Amino acid sequence: MRLYEIHRDEDATGISGTGIVAEAAVFSDGITVVRWLTARRSTAIYLSLDEATAIHGHGGLTRFVLVFDLTMRMKLDELLAALKGETD
Repeated sequence: MRLYEIHRDEDATGISGTGIVAEAAVFSDGITVVRWLTARRSTAIYLSLDEATAIHGHGGLTRFVLVFDLTMRMKLDELLAALKGETD
């Protein structure tokens, strides 16, 4: 799972404002959930991060910024265990 903050540099619609306007989670199957942090909070589900970006990216005015990658953390844990000689 990967977690993102959605940063909006310019508010193209005048609805969500600028700065960090939402949070998103991308699951291992690609399903993407976006939770808006605006005054009218809402949650939306997309088939992929690309789909969410196509809808909300506003030509680059909005960026999905990776803040945590659980997949990489799990791989790092496996690597550290291997280096220590630990096995399952």
